[in-house]
Amino acid sequence: MLVFTGTDRLMHFLWDAYEDENHKYHSVFLKHFQEIDEVISEIVEKINEEDLLLILSDHGFEKLESDVYINYLLREEGFLKFKDSDLNYENIDSRTRVFALDPARIYINLKGKYPAGCVEEKDRGKVINELEELFRTLSVNGQKVIKEVYRKEEIYSGPYIDDAPDLVLIAERGFNLKANPKAKSLLGKGIFTGKHSRDNAFFLLKGKTDSLQHLKKASLTDVFGVVVI
Repeated sequence: MLVFTGTDRLMHFLWDAYEDENHKYHSVFLKHFQEIDEVISEIVEKINEEDLLLILSDHGFEKLESDVYINYLLREEGFLKFKDSDLNYENIDSRTRVFALDPARIYINLKGKYPAGCVEEKDRGKVINELEELFRTLSVNGQKVIKEVYRKEEIYSGPYIDDAPDLVLIAERGFNLKANPKAKSLLGKGIFTGKHSRDNAFFLLKGKTDSLQHLKKASLTDVFGVVVI
């Protein structure tokens, strides 16, 4: 197993160099990917007909227009409260109904589950409904911010589902959802010019794949089954 991490770092910091042909690092950006291609070529040359080559990314990339701080929104809407001006998770007030963790994971502050939990289990559904309405109507300069809102039951399964976030948010193109409980405004922009995207990730299989025809529309969750085979 081989992991290329540099591509992720490069696209976070220098996505603008990729898009702008006149950027001083544009050719260097492309050269890095050419070198990755050369390494993959070496691997292909070394494997035999019985081997199965699997290449995938766990996400794609796109231009980052603006960071959106979810915990700031939750504070403004009265879902998240702190005991005083110290905006840390350890300082969450017992009146808090909801808090967010990176990346865009939303947790209901359930009584008995979290140290300062206050939401009764019977009220969980009501809070989720309120959140879904808030996130689906969130817009910035006329642009919709949230593309999808998933309840945990829609995307998770297994014995640890109780530990999963209650909601998971997927941003519209250009928006990068962040938790950051100390944010002083809804919007911001750090040094990154590129952000993760799920729309242009890839999954490639090369070799004898007769036994894998059931993968009509492959997903990252299929990788375990492929490896086991």
